[in-house]
Amino acid sequence: ASEALCDELQSALEERGEWPLPTRFCIGGDMRLMLRRFLRARKLKVPDALKMITDTLQWRRDKEVDVILDKALPEEKVAIIRRKWPQGYHGEDRSGNPLYMERPGQIDVPGLTAAGVGKDEILHYHLQCMEYLMNVVYPRFSAKAGRTVERCTTILDLSGLTMGHLSKVVLSTFTALSSQDGANYPESVNQMFIVNAPMAFSAIWRIIKPFVDEDTVKKIHILSSMKGRKARNELEQSVDLKYVPEFMGGTNTACVVSSSDGTVTADQREMDEYIKQRQRARAEGAAAAAAPEEAAVGAAAMAEEAAEAPAHTTNGHAHAPEQNGTADVGAHADELGVQLEELDKELEVMNANVDRMIAAAKQKQKAGAGGGNGSAGGCFG
Repeated sequence: ASEALCDELQSALEERGEWPLPTRFCIGGDMRLMLRRFLRARKLKVPDALKMITDTLQWRRDKEVDVILDKALPEEKVAIIRRKWPQGYHGEDRSGNPLYMERPGQIDVPGLTAAGVGKDEILHYHLQCMEYLMNVVYPRFSAKAGRTVERCTTILDLSGLTMGHLSKVVLSTFTALSSQDGANYPESVNQMFIVNAPMAFSAIWRIIKPFVDEDTVKKIHILSSMKGRKARNELEQSVDLKYVPEFMGGTNTACVVSSSDGTVTADQREMDEYIKQRQRARAEGAAAAAAPEEAAVGAAAMAEEAAEAPAHTTNGHAHAPEQNGTADVGAHADELGVQLEELDKELEVMNANVDRMIAAAKQKQKAGAGGGNGSAGGCFG
């Protein structure tokens, strides 16, 4: 049934000229996986899933999401966001999904405002994080796990959270982030643990719960103080505590979320370097594309001058004035243009490796099960 629904959705997209799907929209380049995600998000109703996915594709075009990783925010803005909004990826859950941690109770809204960082910059940064997750992190984890990894487990530390954090600015930003993710990155949450929840959280939860996707709400585990063994045991069932910082109930003493002193995580440094590489390649590619045109204009002007200038003679032979050709410039342009494609090629190779590992794992699983047929319906679990 699941494959038939995917076929129906794919046919509808083909009729609208929306197939094949953009590579950067698909985890590991798997278009059928994306169809299943959107079908699950809309209760397997093809018309609803079709509207959702076409709306997302239009949103990606409007926001130029496919090239968002080429558009780095100023470094000082990124540093401020990380200091004032502690967050970071580190480790994995027991199922091999990436682990994301955030500290909403430590968000410094006045500090963000005073530093000139508004909702647009926060949304831009968050969108870059989501695209980096889709195009780099998930394929990396998939290669390690030998299966397609498409979801994250999240831990939110609410220590320090007060009603004062629910200012108009915070609520506006939070609802924008939630709406953006729910509409365009459905079925991304494996589990969510809310730890160190203060007594006031029940009132806060009633305010923000309506803005959270219904299916996501079902995956949320609200834990009280992580000093208690019961709360730690519940978290430990899904996450090895070696990945979790001590203030969230774990045993890790390293930097796994950004902090107010400007410390960033290893994953954040990798993301920064990835964006810089793409930005440099894009700039060099643009310069290379412009170079032949400029050279051609110059060559035309020189040719015109040559036509007007008298010929000179050497040993009785007439010669036209020398001209500089554009061959070398064109070759240089081609060489620089290739650099723009290198990162995308690396991503394609990674995706191909992921596909091979997943196929091998499935074949091994099939052989171990005596060649029995799997259920396609499990894709919608």
